[in-house]
Amino acid sequence: MALRGKPDRVFGRHLPGDTRKHSHHEAYYHLGFFYYFIPLYFIVPFLRHLTQHGRPGILIGLTCIWLLLTILFLLRIDGLWSSPLLLYSGYLLFGYCLYRLQWPPVPLLILTGCISLILTDYMVISQSLAEAQYVFGRWLSYKTINTVFTAGMVFAIGRYWAGKMKPKQLEFCSFMSGHSLGIYLLHPVFLWPIRAYDLYFFHPIIMIPLWTMIVTALALGASWLLRTNRYTGWLVP
Repeated sequence: MALRGKPDRVFGRHLPGDTRKHSHHEAYYHLGFFYYFIPLYFIVPFLRHLTQHGRPGILIGLTCIWLLLTILFLLRIDGLWSSPLLLYSGYLLFGYCLYRLQWPPVPLLILTGCISLILTDYMVISQSLAEAQYVFGRWLSYKTINTVFTAGMVFAIGRYWAGKMKPKQLEFCSFMSGHSLGIYLLHPVFLWPIRAYDLYFFHPIIMIPLWTMIVTALALGASWLLRTNRYTGWLVP
């Protein structure tokens, strides 16, 4: 993530509402995901071997070390351990622990996730108000402990509700899951006019959820339409 006062190469100043021409700049801001995602394919074979032959205690221990590294990154204690490849690859091991080993336990995930959400909101809002501009430091980074715990909580809640869903609801969730990459790729197209023309008519507590649902629905529909055509299906694999 970019530091305050310096434009972020991926997620920073060049947001969907920025109508300036950026043909000479890097890829659109949300496509930065691929720069972190693609190298993980080189790590997956090693992690697969580790999960197939490693003891649960060893896997949990390595995950705990990774969690410590995310704390160091949040506190700006940087070093070789701050490598994006290392910090992002830890999510794969963390996901395995969540799904296969059911560790950490759900109550702990809920507790740490709620604390992380509250702390993140407080730090971002208080710092932004103090400096009279939107600043977030590393609190909104994917490589920090607060984001990890929040993601873990979302996983735990999703897994809990999945067991209570009706077949039709599960079918719809499966449909959305199949288009999740398409939604991710296409959603900025529908976010752009909202930011470019300041389409905020009511309080953010109303407009943010409202536009989130609308944009998600539009991106889902667009992804489905593209996939149904043999000439455009490759755009949203």
